[in-house]
Amino acid sequence: MFELQIDFFELEDAMTWNNDLSEDQRYLNIKTGEVYFFDEEVVRAVEDGTEEELLDWQLDEVEVVKEFLSNQDDYIVIPKVESRESYRWMQEFIETLKDDSLADKLADSINRSRPFRRFKDTLIDHGSENEAWFEFYSRKVKEEASLWLRSRSIIPCWAKRE
Repeated sequence: MFELQIDFFELEDAMTWNNDLSEDQRYLNIKTGEVYFFDEEVVRAVEDGTEEELLDWQLDEVEVVKEFLSNQDDYIVIPKVESRESYRWMQEFIETLKDDSLADKLADSINRSRPFRRFKDTLIDHGSENEAWFEFYSRKVKEEASLWLRSRSIIPCWAKRE
């Protein structure tokens, strides 16, 4: 086991970013604690030596991807929080609410089509409960991140943001 300073907010973004259209891979550098999002198209271009075919915005990643490819043992893939896990967390959060009316609305929202969207839409007009949800969710992600890191023999030291 070794300690590693990691910016939790960057790791949280990497674990919870859901974009099915993106081919990004998320990695943690286990030497520096830095979080990276690599566009798989850029990785393939660097591997194939066809960087000149990349778009201007993709060229910014080329040097970092070269570093990644030459030191792959220093990086581990960051797992995504699965939707079934997020759904379970919504259920757990609902159980914590003291407002029975809101709890009923939220329970109904997650039992219909597009449960994540409906859940957020229902919570949006409930300021303190909405804030409580984001704190609850962040706490759950931190627990999940800590378990994953410890399974990789890493003791996370969460970096303080200024």
